[in-house]
Amino acid sequence: MVPLNRTVEAIAGRGDSIDILVIRDHRLPRVLMCVLVGAALALSGAVFQTLTRNPLAAPDIIGVTQGSAVVAVWMILRGLPTAMLPVGAFAGAMAALLVIAVLGVRRDLSMYRLILIGIGLNTLIDAVVTYLITTANAVERDRLALAEQWLVGSTSATTWPKVAIAAGTLALLTPAILACGRQLNTLQLGEDLGAALGVPIRRLQLTTVSLAALLAAVAVSVTGPIGFVAFVSPHIARRITGTASVASIPTAMGVGGLLLLLADYAAQRVLEPS
Repeated sequence: MVPLNRTVEAIAGRGDSIDILVIRDHRLPRVLMCVLVGAALALSGAVFQTLTRNPLAAPDIIGVTQGSAVVAVWMILRGLPTAMLPVGAFAGAMAALLVIAVLGVRRDLSMYRLILIGIGLNTLIDAVVTYLITTANAVERDRLALAEQWLVGSTSATTWPKVAIAAGTLALLTPAILACGRQLNTLQLGEDLGAALGVPIRRLQLTTVSLAALLAAVAVSVTGPIGFVAFVSPHIARRITGTASVASIPTAMGVGGLLLLLADYAAQRVLEPS
């Protein structure tokens, strides 16, 4: 453990070179990644639960997570450079989103149809991932451990460029989503009443679903498919704030970041040194 005074000096770039290496190059980016990804997943989950008016909704129900997984697993088993994993995972997530858009958005956008198609796509991609793993040849079996680690999700491979990607995405998309807050609140009263009050229902749904899915796609691309955070954070935030409105979203983001940070700390310390 590095004492607090030495930690502060290391963050500022002063002090022992080993402390600077440990704090600035390893621990600090990992802590920031936990906070950023946790907040992004929580925001995405809150948007999906608000749009669908379903407390069980989460971004992985529309195939974003599994779309990333199938491409990442294929790249790992083929021995492609690990530095390209975030790019491949993001491309897989966007491909899944494109399939959902083509199948789910025809004349209009139906959240129920979106969810059903997403569940079906998730099942199909799960089967493909299982097929890739079970049919791995002798060379690919040596890489199965890395593939399984990626499928669980981890911040252990965090780098400053990945932190910059997560931070930039969150900084760009959060204001865009919060700007739709009043209309999202109205939408919770029902689509018919929302339309009567002048809310552009389909445009709002399409815009916010795309932004929330993009957030989840970026989060998954840099850490792998971390589950549960997007689902549970909005529920905890609603308990804390006492409201189910969009006003609880900032609290949900804080809860998501803290939840992932605590989970990551426990994962490193509970079974230490194994």
